[in-house]
Amino acid sequence: MKNIWHRLIRREWAFIFKRKKSCGFFMLVYPFVIMAIVLAIFSGKVLDKIPVGVVDNSSGYYSRELVRTLKSNRFLAPRPFATVEAARKALDQGRIYGVVAIDESYDKDLLKNSGAGIKAWINNEYLLVGGNLTKGLNAVVGALQAKYQRRNLAALGVPSSMEDSFAAPLQVSENILYNPGMNYIYFLGLGLLPAVLQLFICISVSYSLLWDIKTYHARRLRGIFNERPYTACAARVSFYVAGYFAVFAVMLGGVIAFFQVPIEGSLLRVVCGGAAFVFMTASTGLFFAGGTNNLRLCLSVCAVYAAPAFAYYGVSFPVQSMPILARLWAEFLPGTHLNRIFVNELLRGVNGAGTWYDILFMTAVGGVCFALGAKGYARWIKRDKYLGPQL
Repeated sequence: MKNIWHRLIRREWAFIFKRKKSCGFFMLVYPFVIMAIVLAIFSGKVLDKIPVGVVDNSSGYYSRELVRTLKSNRFLAPRPFATVEAARKALDQGRIYGVVAIDESYDKDLLKNSGAGIKAWINNEYLLVGGNLTKGLNAVVGALQAKYQRRNLAALGVPSSMEDSFAAPLQVSENILYNPGMNYIYFLGLGLLPAVLQLFICISVSYSLLWDIKTYHARRLRGIFNERPYTACAARVSFYVAGYFAVFAVMLGGVIAFFQVPIEGSLLRVVCGGAAFVFMTASTGLFFAGGTNNLRLCLSVCAVYAAPAFAYYGVSFPVQSMPILARLWAEFLPGTHLNRIFVNELLRGVNGAGTWYDILFMTAVGGVCFALGAKGYARWIKRDKYLGPQL
């Protein structure tokens, strides 16, 4: 058995570093290139200081106070405009993402306690931009509104100890957990890591296995697969599991180090989850190869399986809110479980039992796919009619 493992691992090493060097680049370099390009897009980490146009039609003390408060908010970068039309034009052109127009009677209305008016236009084309911009505006308006309510109550003779209960009978203490700054590296970056690897692992394993069948090289391995088909498949697949687990570890370490992703839970469980993820994905590639025996068809199946998987990981919205069919599909994607482990262990630091469930589920599904894939792949090798032309 030792000779089988040694021979087949050496064969895979020679395949990606000598016979098909492009496969070595695809396995060990290209994932980092793709991940670097993706992370470069999100290198700003937190989306703050969003350009917003401000039209001060009142030009009084209170309107200037509002403008100063807008400038002090972490999410807003106010830019003055002379007219609403000019600001709306800049909004339509994409130079700013919101417009705040202060009514001409803003100061007078505040002094008369008749209710001052502010108009706002927000570009909600981009989810994070619109969300953070709305959050910033609400924070500014809420702070000033509370201040003016207390002033009015004091003028009416309400004791200062009772101002809060009169101004806001229902008081909410907001505590945003796990990602208070809406740092999108925390969910998009971590979610994209399994999305990238799932595609690369599936294609690498399937290509290596079916290239042998297509080019008739599999006939040289017929004796091994006849005697020990599962051992032979384990030796070949383990080469890619080990290689891509190393790629996973380097990628995850880079994301944690360069983007200060917190580690609130157990890094050991994250590593175990990564190993289970790589194993399940590689076994899925073996399953596709064993079920198709056609290199082009198998690569197409891998692309259909892995390319749109990111949408089902629960990154944009929870898996629980998806339709039942989409939810079932998501549960059989290894990236869904790895992303869940990232959230639980890196961001939340809770639910270790749920993490072990995800690890065991990926391991179990990977074992089933491996057994079925190895049986199907060995069947193709046993007879010449299933092999490609002899070269």
